Amino acid sequence: MRRPCRLRGIPVRATAATEYRYTLTDILRTEWGFERYVQSDFWSSRSAAPSLNAGTDHEMPDAKWLNETNVKAALSDTSLEIETVDRALARRYTQMFRFGQFERPYQPGEIDARAHGAISRTIGSQIAVLLKNEGTLLPLDADAGSIVIIGQSQFVDDACLGGGGSSKVTPLYTVPPLDGTRDVLAGLGSSATVTKVTVADDLANLDQAKQAAADSDVVVLMAGLVATEGADQPDANMLHDQNRMLAELLGISPATVVVLKDSNPVLMPWINQAPAVLEVWNQGTEDGHVVADLLFGVVNPSGKVPTCYPRSEDDTPYAGHPERYPGTDEGDGYPVTRYFEGLEIGYRWFQAQGIQPLFGFG
Repeated sequence: MRRPCRLRGIPVRATAATEYRYTLTDILRTEWGFERYVQSDFWSSRSAAPSLNAGTDHEMPDAKWLNETNVKAALSDTSLEIETVDRALARRYTQMFRFGQFERPYQPGEIDARAHGAISRTIGSQIAVLLKNEGTLLPLDADAGSIVIIGQSQFVDDACLGGGGSSKVTPLYTVPPLDGTRDVLAGLGSSATVTKVTVADDLANLDQAKQAAADSDVVVLMAGLVATEGADQPDANMLHDQNRMLAELLGISPATVVVLKDSNPVLMPWINQAPAVLEVWNQGTEDGHVVADLLFGVVNPSGKVPTCYPRSEDDTPYAGHPERYPGTDEGDGYPVTRYFEGLEIGYRWFQAQGIQPLFGFG
């Protein structure tokens, strides 16, 4: 093992992973022979002395627990020994010296935002997946008189950057959907007008969106789901009643395409109403340009889905089985999850059960 071992913030038998000596010392070091240092996942530490004593050497990303005040207090009350502190530091500094981190000068460079953005735009177009296209609606006609983009704020007002945690970044610039669509159409020599309607999360102005769809030659409906570290979804539905939003907007104009911006598969009860569906995922910086490139045929959507989309929640291993998800209290005061599906996860579940997914892996 050449990398430091990183601990997630998941309890092991009701003990914080950063305090669980059996896995950190008995298994990792004694049984497996791991000699380098162990660091916590971001904000997963829950203590100072218990973590160090168990075998955690470094807390990330800050010193909420392993700070001077806590460590000195633990040394004072003898819940921690200075040799344990020295051990943790030696494990970490040995690797830092090994890789020359103390000799390496701090010389931050300047990021070429536009060059990186060009790469992002290329990658973004390559990963998009055309899920449905009836009657060759796509690519859209760039010479359409009027185009309206409709959806909730997270998907139509700004570039869809993805969730928090390890994937969270602050980009140097972003391309929102409206700006990106206008840029691409201008590059194609189009004189089409592009407008936007932001639907409230409670759908309070859905009638306004319906009228805009009826008044436009082309309708682009944007919806999706942005997952994040540290929080579970209640189910596979898009949040804020987006399924109802799409169901009521589809069918108003025959030239309507649904653009999904997801970080994982979602249920699509409205799929039969949609003539075209394009999955672009959480695009990031160049969102507006990438989606417009795909919609108007500048780039061909040729990605493959890396997972299965179920037709309904009943087709998943978790429907009617809370012991599988989100877990049930078996008497110890905390939820326990039972993986009764064994190896039948992902596409294997659908194969083993003889279930035809809405969109299959690959």
